[in-house]
Amino acid sequence: MWRRSPDPLMQGLQGLIQWAVAFEHHRRGNPHGARVLLARAWSRLEHADDGLVGVDLAPLRAAHPALAAAFAAWRAGEPAPPVVAPPMRRVATSRNPGRRSG
Repeated sequence: MWRRSPDPLMQGLQGLIQWAVAFEHHRRGNPHGARVLLARAWSRLEHADDGLVGVDLAPLRAAHPALAAAFAAWRAGEPAPPVVAPPMRRVATSRNPGRRSG
């Protein structure tokens, strides 16, 4: 799964995994890891098609600027900033047309 792939679906899945790992770094108090993984995730999700991986990316896009700013201001040894991951919602895609959002 983690091999370099030009496939947009693989890029989107990798981006979602990295997004989740950024929040795991936040939970564990690792500001560097949170910043790096959020940036890597964003590089894969910023221009991804909406619903590409069966997830509504609009909440992630809306939350990204505030999350990036909070993680950028966070320094080692300080408490983690009070951030909340945006809600994730499934949507139908051309790759999973039988699924409904909600």
